[in-house]
Parts: sequence; structure tokens; C-alpha cells
Amino acid sequence: MLLYAFAYLLAWSDPDYRKFTSIKVGMSERKMVEVLGKPIRECGKELTMADCHVEGYPYKSRNISHKLYLYKGSEFVAYYYANEFGVIEDVYVIGS
Repeated sequence: MLLYAFAYLLAWSDPDYRKFTSIKVGMSERKMVEVLGKPIRECGKELTMADCHVEGYPYKSRNISHKLYLYKGSEFVAYYYANEFGVIEDVYVIGS
């Protein structure tokens, strides 16, 4: 339990983690880019997650319904899935 609490506090002290988790389902792609800047990579639905992830970091095993945006911080990566209307439909933030 103590280890979990320490990991939680460590995550929240990381500015990238706080910024990455500020993006919520239902937010527009435009707002996401305003907050986070340009992603390190954008992937379309023709690719799989095995083709489009940050090497060395875990990722969700799911289809890309329209577009996936990848962001990388110092300790965390963020995957944002957007639908065809430009709305964020799923958020996945994970450490290495």
C-alpha cells in the first residue's frame, strides 16, 4: 500500500503527467493540441497499435477508430484516440 501511495505521489509531481491527464474524453482535438502542443506522432486507422506506439512503453490493445495521437514526456507517454468528428474518445497515460 505504501509503495502504491509513493508511486501515486511521484506521478502527480511530474508536470508531464499532470498535463497529460488534463485531457479528458469528450475534449476536442483542437483543445488537446492547444494544451499539449504538437504530438510526436499521429496514426490513422489503417495502422495497428503494434505499428504505432512508443517503443519501451506499454500500450492498449485496441483498434484505432479514426486517429491516434502520441505524446511523450520525461517518464510518461500518452495515447489519445479521436473519432471522425475530432473528439477525444479514449485516453491512456502510462509510465515506462
